[in-house]
Amino acid sequence: MEKIRPDEFETEGGPSTIPELKPLFDRDARITMAAALGFLHPHDSVFELCIIGPKLLTSSLWEGYAGGKKAVLSGWFRDHDKAVALAAQVQAAGIHITLNTCKEALLARANERLVAGVGRTKDAEIQHIRNLLIDLDPIRPEGISSTDAEHEAALEMAEIIRADLENQGWSEPLVGDSGNGRHLVYPLDLPRGEETAALLKAVLAGLAQRYSDHLVRLNLELDQVVFNPARLTKLYGTMACKGDHTQDRPHRLARILSLPAARLPVPIELLEGIAQEAEPKETFGTKPLHGRTAMNFDLEGYLHHYGVEVLRVKPHAGGCSIAWSIVSSIPPPTVGRQPLAKRLMGRCFISASTSLA
Repeated sequence: MEKIRPDEFETEGGPSTIPELKPLFDRDARITMAAALGFLHPHDSVFELCIIGPKLLTSSLWEGYAGGKKAVLSGWFRDHDKAVALAAQVQAAGIHITLNTCKEALLARANERLVAGVGRTKDAEIQHIRNLLIDLDPIRPEGISSTDAEHEAALEMAEIIRADLENQGWSEPLVGDSGNGRHLVYPLDLPRGEETAALLKAVLAGLAQRYSDHLVRLNLELDQVVFNPARLTKLYGTMACKGDHTQDRPHRLARILSLPAARLPVPIELLEGIAQEAEPKETFGTKPLHGRTAMNFDLEGYLHHYGVEVLRVKPHAGGCSIAWSIVSSIPPPTVGRQPLAKRLMGRCFISASTSLA
């Protein structure tokens, strides 16, 4: 494969070494993959390539047996060309990369190659926070692709947010088509840690609150749980293959729609400004919530307190839905003498799930 290295974006301003990438994107998906890696993981940083649901059980492209309901292949890479070469050949439900830089030691787990069933990157194994993902997705049944109308609604929402944040001084993001919705990926330069995770969580909550009317009108969700350091994101240039390909809900290629000439990290002051817009939530504890209302109970915080993974938070008109991994050992939260779930009926729809986000 011809070497394509669009990964020398300047971090302090100035032109990119590849100022006219966009006309090339539709000609060869590998160029899109290389451009995505160059923007998200510049300067030879380590990242994980994660293949979810490969269509074959075994292949010369990876080591091991990719069996099970949701088989996963993973490998850690510094060489963009090797990652692109593998991603271009594997057929799978989804091909993803870590949003942030992994610790170099993870190369010893699967060095520039794919292995079936190997443990994925954990939050503590991320070296640095480089990107903020704003993920806009149509609200629809799980496991299916979006319609063209739903797909375009996400583009409209992305442009509303991008233009608004640009007016506030935010740097230019990568604008991506996830295949079903839209992504805005803003460069960051932040240390990994609890404070950074809390800040990014509040930023996403603030954005969801600021644009709640638009999100409801367009029947979209702004994913509020993509703040964790080891979050995966779609590798642009690969196919999004949720469910069956149908005329109304087709499989699509994930693409880059707009790429900044340089990586200019968003100043922390601007992030903090958005974070302040997040509606404060009531604190929680292990005692019943006497005297509190169901609507100011921090259910997401309650689940995190007991180590339960929150898979997704979907805002709806007048409420939200929260999906989490099933853990039977946590005490059910109550408001007064009544189970919280009953008090939330009609406003917040609660579901439990063990599926991957």
